[in-house]
Amino acid sequence: MAQSMRVSLPGYNALTDTDPDHYALYADEDWVLIKEKTRGTGTLDYTASATIAHGLGYIPMVFLWGENSDGDIVFQGLPDVLSAQEEWQVEIDDTNITVSQLVGVDDRDYKYYIFYDKLE
Repeated sequence: MAQSMRVSLPGYNALTDTDPDHYALYADEDWVLIKEKTRGTGTLDYTASATIAHGLGYIPMVFLWGENSDGDIVFQGLPDVLSAQEEWQVEIDDTNITVSQLVGVDDRDYKYYIFYDKLE
């Protein structure tokens, strides 16, 4: 018998419910729900940076979306790698995330998600 770990949301039975959306934590041999630590938004001017403390003691998985020079939202999902348009950069260490705006236009919005998953 396969082992699993399940913590259901209020109103759902972890022993019988099969919908992963009804769980705060759901993991088995085939499926793991990534857990969000925090999320936030910000606005940066051209060449500005923002430091976001995560305090996890390891490099977590981080997703960032930012406005490009056309006003479209672009995904920047890898640390220390410039996006295809070289308009946003994300640097991650054991305690902080640094977001840098390279769009060339002031007042560009970004949104980020920090997950408990450790990048190896």
